[in-house]
Amino acid sequence: MISSVGIVLLICAVAVNAQSQCTFVQKGETNGIPYKLDPVYLQPGTRDYKVNIPTLPQCVNREIGVTANICDEDVAPSGTIPEFNTLLVYRLGNYQHIGVVSITVYCH
Repeated sequence: MISSVGIVLLICAVAVNAQSQCTFVQKGETNGIPYKLDPVYLQPGTRDYKVNIPTLPQCVNREIGVTANICDEDVAPSGTIPEFNTLLVYRLGNYQHIGVVSITVYCH
């Protein structure tokens, strides 16, 4: 018989071993001053997302680049940055979990 402590340890071990699948996309240059934005969470049940990237007041001399790390539980999503203010995310797995997007804007 497995004790309750054993069950908790087993659940923790499974959670630690679960790794997200990620895709990195970039537009422009990354040699400017980086500003990390708050994470964007991809809700379960939605396959495609359009993420609006705000113009930062810190970028007084303009943005020169944007990067995004897009992660999902089962299959790495694909993504494109057609413009500095837009990220398009296409989830390729079963999209039943919460995904996360980490965006960094680079200023001149």
